[in-house]
Amino acid sequence: VLTGDKLDTAKSIGQSCNLISNEQKTFTLKIQTEEDENIKKDPFQEMTNFFGEFQFFINSLAKKYNLDIRYFKNKSGNNNSLKSYNNYNNQNEVIKEKNRSQSEMSNSMSSKSSVVSVIDFEVFKNLKEKNFLEPFNIIIEAPILNGLFRDEELTENFLKIAYYANSVICCRVSPSQKSQIVQKMKEFDSNAVTMAIGDGGNDVAMIMEANIGIGIVGEEGMSAVQASDFSIGEFQILKRLLFY
Repeated sequence: VLTGDKLDTAKSIGQSCNLISNEQKTFTLKIQTEEDENIKKDPFQEMTNFFGEFQFFINSLAKKYNLDIRYFKNKSGNNNSLKSYNNYNNQNEVIKEKNRSQSEMSNSMSSKSSVVSVIDFEVFKNLKEKNFLEPFNIIIEAPILNGLFRDEELTENFLKIAYYANSVICCRVSPSQKSQIVQKMKEFDSNAVTMAIGDGGNDVAMIMEANIGIGIVGEEGMSAVQASDFSIGEFQILKRLLFY
């Protein structure tokens, strides 16, 4: 979901549409205050926190399903020994492990180039292959995205995760950012067929960038419809259009 709405509004919309639920893990990437110019210019710290949280998330799933996984890779890319997660017997140990995970992540990620060696995507892949990966969602604000897309390595690793999310909600995004997000997804997966749906003039760039553009006739004019490949009168007609 790509929207210009603020984070709280976007989250409420996601919940009302059943895209996200309280039972699912939701990662939120946002600037703390409007004055936080450092994050707007460089989202590295926020991404560090996200990758640390996500690593803990997949570690917890590995423990839940009694998998032995390769824990964190050190800065040089060498794997530490296999570690069993069967020995976490109480909540205090889980909390300690989460704090240690985030601390090790922060210490080892002294530069952007170390992101790949720290995130254990082999664990992620293993969970997916065994159907143990539980649904998760990502909500991310435009200022974080703006800085993220300026770094190819951070972008690639973020998309590796976001690609398999149950839902991704990008909020406070501009029309040009909507188009850029579609472009990034096409670059990430060259075999993907992208589809963009919108009802206003601020969706035109996104609709034109996607392989298939769908405009919804609404109260915001005909710009989206005129730029689209297909037009529909209501969102509920989309299912009929896709599976006709």
